[in-house]
Amino acid sequence: MPAIWFEEKTPEPSADPYRMDVALFVGLAPLRPLDRPPEALERWLQEGGWLDRVVSAACLRDVPVPVDSWEAFQGFFGRPEESAGEAAGLCPLARAVRSFFAQGGRKAYVVSMGNPLPEGAEAARRVKALERLLYGEEGPLDGQETLERLASFSFPPLGSPEADTGTWHGIHHGIALRDVAFAACPDLPYLVASPSDPVSVEIPPRRDPEIFVECSETEPPVAARRVWIPTAPRCDPTGLQVWRKAVQAILLWIRRHAREWILAAALPEPEREASWWTEDVQKILAAEPEEGGCGSAFFQCAFPWLTDPLEPGRLLAPDGPLLGILAANALERGTFRSAAGRPAQGVSGTVPVLSSAERERTPDASRAMIRRLCLFNGGPTGVVLASDRTTSLDPSHGPGPVSRLMGFILKAARRLGDTLVFEDSSPRTWSRLQRALSGLLESVYLAGGLEGSSSREAFHVMCGPQTMTLQDMDSGRLVARILVQPAVPVEALQVVLAMEPDGNIRMA
Repeated sequence: MPAIWFEEKTPEPSADPYRMDVALFVGLAPLRPLDRPPEALERWLQEGGWLDRVVSAACLRDVPVPVDSWEAFQGFFGRPEESAGEAAGLCPLARAVRSFFAQGGRKAYVVSMGNPLPEGAEAARRVKALERLLYGEEGPLDGQETLERLASFSFPPLGSPEADTGTWHGIHHGIALRDVAFAACPDLPYLVASPSDPVSVEIPPRRDPEIFVECSETEPPVAARRVWIPTAPRCDPTGLQVWRKAVQAILLWIRRHAREWILAAALPEPEREASWWTEDVQKILAAEPEEGGCGSAFFQCAFPWLTDPLEPGRLLAPDGPLLGILAANALERGTFRSAAGRPAQGVSGTVPVLSSAERERTPDASRAMIRRLCLFNGGPTGVVLASDRTTSLDPSHGPGPVSRLMGFILKAARRLGDTLVFEDSSPRTWSRLQRALSGLLESVYLAGGLEGSSSREAFHVMCGPQTMTLQDMDSGRLVARILVQPAVPVEALQVVLAMEPDGNIRMA
């Protein structure tokens, strides 16, 4: 009887434009020689127009690769710790992807712009890697070989994606990935970090006189154990300004070309005993990208860094865990619900540990850290996401679920617009669009994403002469106006209880 072989086929990646849990990671990941991609991936790359780039480079450089698990990532890019040669080095992107799936994420796209850099890489290599990450191989930062020069350099726009995918680089590929809802560049804090100071291992001289002590057989021997001091990339004021400019350039691009996205990033750790850090971060968050800051409804900034049991010698950047928590929250409860209070899986602590006083240490409550950042904090059951916020200066867009709800509505509107692209601008088309949008918002309202005693109070959709000019109608332009009342979540309530001398409890 002939042998029967069962071969497991990789399922073809599917894209649902209504999904709000898919992340796009752009950074540095090991590039292995590749003669031919797996069959399903090859077909997918061919349909998207990326296959020729893979064939010419003989690797998966600067193309989006869909992955649905940490094992799938390792299948395409290998295990970073097992890489050798130019592919060896610290891989923040791999750690972010691993943490994303550990939190419950289901799907992501990975765009590797090159091999990871070795730890302690010189400034010129880190600047070149940053240029490649933002602009591709032929970027506009040529000649800026130090972070000091880069901090005073005006970053040009990332560029508009053209119809030809052969001209796309890095984050541009997300335009063709209609199910993407989040984006991240995990390498940024490492590329702007200050050179690490060497750790002194000199043993101090003994000052006490030596004396004879009899050995005791009753005392158990001291068990030898290894003490790990977790480290993270730390930046000086110059590095923080370069990080600001990179994030600012990405936010401006998202605002123009991908308004349904949320950018997630880890706030870099400052140098030890850095008194400038809090003030500089406040300045960065107190201005919009057009004004040189990073205050935006499209930006969720995570802090502090997390301890990783799998790599106890290195701290884990919080952007990967944040994206995984937001993705799992969208799948389980809906993207319009706050993810605050959800536990972070696979982490054991935060560095530094933030007290409630530190989270609210700024005098202006609208600029307090807990109102502008996505903070992780220790809880009774472990590390949890304490706040789900954007850095927006507009209080109505401060809650993260509100911005994500707006992104979902925009995604759905674009999807509906695709079905009407060949229709004439007539009352019949206006009514069809209005009914479709109303039905969508009705489902969001019934799921708890909109606030109001009835759907009439929760949303209102208009499409017709009251939303369009005669010129719009003549040119075939369709304009709809949507008014919504998002259900703003209450992330935390602080209750102070006081016990009176007579034993009664009251709220202080």
